[in-house]
Amino acid sequence: MSQQPEVKTNIAYSFVGPIQYPATKNLRNAFCNAINTGVKTITLLMSSSGGSTEEGFALYHFLRSLPIELTIHNIGIMASIANIPFLAGSKRLACADTRFMIHDFTWSSLQQETLDRDHIKERLQSLDADASQFIEIFKRHTSLTDKDFETFQLIKQPTIILPNRAKEVRIIQEIADAKITTGTPIFNIEY
Repeated sequence: MSQQPEVKTNIAYSFVGPIQYPATKNLRNAFCNAINTGVKTITLLMSSSGGSTEEGFALYHFLRSLPIELTIHNIGIMASIANIPFLAGSKRLACADTRFMIHDFTWSSLQQETLDRDHIKERLQSLDADASQFIEIFKRHTSLTDKDFETFQLIKQPTIILPNRAKEVRIIQEIADAKITTGTPIFNIEY
């Protein structure tokens, strides 16, 4: 009788890069492959300067949907929309010398456009909706309130939050060095 190979129930990934396609596609593919082979616990070592709001919100909801225990560890910076998929972790940690950065949203276009008033209004409504969704997700997973966002101008002014403050407001549960247990497979997500 042949012996079945041991199925790993935990795995780790390193993702240092933008929250944009195809990087996010590669991350989703890695998670799908791991779960399809029986992985139950994933640690994601992550650092990102942000990127696409569309990709950020979609990645957040994708990660929240998974039937796994997900630990996300800030190993550099969580900036802009990268904060949102970070908040999808059931356990969230940060290295002592990392940071979180929150700022207002911008609209980027890769092609030359001619916009009339209605298109400009549409873009402004989209930016406002993204900011509202960002705030709601933050309030859902942290102790930050509408008053905090207003008092500290968290969307209106660029704001750096260091790990001690991040722990106080429950962005993270712990400040700790990133450690992967011996024997845990670890993979880097390419983009």
